[in-house]
Amino acid sequence: MCKRIGRWLAALLLVAICFTSALPASLAATDAVIEAKQTDELVTITGHTAEDDPVRVPLIVFDEGGQAIFFTDVIGGGSTFQVEFVPPETASDGDATAILYSGMSVSTTFNLKVDNEPVQQKISITFSITGYQGDEIAEKQKWSVKRGATVLSMLEYVADELNIDYEIVDEDGDGEDVYIKSIDGLAEFDKGAGSGWIYRVNGEGPQAPVDRYELENGDTVELLYTSDYGNSEIGDKTGTRATRVSQSDLLSVDSAFGRLVYADTNEKIEKVVRDLLFDLANESVEEQKQYVADVGRFLQAAYERAATVSVNTDEGASHMAYVEIGERDVKELLAEQVEFRHVMEEILESSTLYKPFLAQLRPAFAVALPDRGASDSYQVTITQEAWNALKQANVPATITRGDFRMELLSDEPLGDTRTSLWFYSDEEQTAMVESIQNQTNTGLHPLTPAYRIVNDSANQLSYRLQFPLTGVLEEGEWPTLYTKENEQTAWSPAPSLVKWDTKLANVRTGQAGQMMIVASPPISFQDVLDAPPQLAWAKEPIHALSSVGIVAGETPLQYGLQKKVRTAEFTGMLSRMVGKPISAEQRADLSELSRMEAAVFLAKASGMKADDMTLTFTDLQSLNPETMEAIALSTKKGWLNGRADGRFDPQARITKAEAAVILYRFWLELQK
Repeated sequence: MCKRIGRWLAALLLVAICFTSALPASLAATDAVIEAKQTDELVTITGHTAEDDPVRVPLIVFDEGGQAIFFTDVIGGGSTFQVEFVPPETASDGDATAILYSGMSVSTTFNLKVDNEPVQQKISITFSITGYQGDEIAEKQKWSVKRGATVLSMLEYVADELNIDYEIVDEDGDGEDVYIKSIDGLAEFDKGAGSGWIYRVNGEGPQAPVDRYELENGDTVELLYTSDYGNSEIGDKTGTRATRVSQSDLLSVDSAFGRLVYADTNEKIEKVVRDLLFDLANESVEEQKQYVADVGRFLQAAYERAATVSVNTDEGASHMAYVEIGERDVKELLAEQVEFRHVMEEILESSTLYKPFLAQLRPAFAVALPDRGASDSYQVTITQEAWNALKQANVPATITRGDFRMELLSDEPLGDTRTSLWFYSDEEQTAMVESIQNQTNTGLHPLTPAYRIVNDSANQLSYRLQFPLTGVLEEGEWPTLYTKENEQTAWSPAPSLVKWDTKLANVRTGQAGQMMIVASPPISFQDVLDAPPQLAWAKEPIHALSSVGIVAGETPLQYGLQKKVRTAEFTGMLSRMVGKPISAEQRADLSELSRMEAAVFLAKASGMKADDMTLTFTDLQSLNPETMEAIALSTKKGWLNGRADGRFDPQARITKAEAAVILYRFWLELQK
């Protein structure tokens, strides 16, 4: 790590020197000032930059031996600054130099005193290598090695001592983030798709690369050959995973996500963040820009990890696992998350690329269930006091397991809330898919695993869900959430919008029970497929809303684009969309629906009020205030539009094509 920091600092110094030397003599500023002093351990550097300096000016401190021990950027343009730091233990005592690379570089010398405690040069590590089905390749034995040894360096040392052949893979050729391909002739995939080399330290299975896991005195390291992805060897001892998101193609970012899984203290989380940023600094700015979004998602995951309750199940347990979250759990972890935010602010202070993510960090309280374990069903109880603490802090409650994530939502005061979750085996998943296909008699195929969610309390909850994708959405298909309330009911589409990317699907729903996201078949209405260009705008709304069961055709093959919509049809579609009855009070249910009536029904279903009653339509003079407000709300939201000639045309009847588009716009508003 120190070598990487040194290379980075050297590169920064070179850029600063080149920048300074490139300035014309006539523009070089001479009014920059810098002073430095050390009080106890803390070094304080003060001064101001030149008025014609750029926005950022490099500041680097070297110890007496010429080693760069601190660097940062300060604000240019004549601004004053003060920075403080504690010198690293590796720094040399004596005269240190602080250099401000202003238009005309200025420097100051101060006496540096480092508290270098004696460092133990050797540590004792117990090490063993076990092959397929317990074959002993290197028996458990204590070895005395230099401090700073990693799992990889232990393998290299022991293999050399015992004449054991091994092979490692370094995908990008930089000597970092390697993995073990074979030991003693036994290679990955030799015993099936899930076979390969893993390791345990003190009985637990870190996910950090073997070259990154630094060992401590007294550690016990086991290299193990697995045939089932490590489930048998470390499946019950891996702890819990951090909140996961779509990962990056950049190896160092992907590795950081993996290491975050096992960072169970703020100090460990901080180390993962700092290591990632050091690694990224070795990339060019242009290369880093490609992964800015991925780094942002990682920083959010790290922030959430600081307020995560890690749940472990007892080995051998096969019943439901019970978890209770109390007020103390919430308050303690939220306080730790606040402290960690201060750490993040310090880490990102000098990073122009990643500092903007600080403003985007969203606090969250998470209950992380084990990825794999003896139990596949859980009941999480959040007490009323815990809910009140979360509401007071305006922090959502989430439950995660691997890439599955559930955020609990409620606008009402909550008492004790018990939420139960079931995670199904491959055989159970297959049976559910067959059940959906048999009930719908269509070519539906799954895009995600199936889950079951039940809220056992009297509180009304809705859920924002994140599902890992296991299937592929083919062209023309629509992703649809299917739910099944209990064993006596049938699978049916939920009126929810599913958002997806290459790895995850997200959906918000107020329905519980069994659920799975499936791919609905391409649209089958022939009149929609053959629609003229002037009606092409209706195709996606009809496909989406028919897939989730909100609109229906006149027949399986004809939608009826130009047919006028009756009031009962429209209120029925709207009721299915919002999950509550919308009554038709103004006109008989069998009458054809007008545009102004559609606006009234939409306003009633939304429960919203218009912020601005200003209307410029030329034909609304005789309408009552309620209808006027409904039209104002509907047009401001974009659910209905006026005519090209400035009229609203309130009495015009609505076709089924127009109804689908209006309801689709309204539906998208509800999903925000």
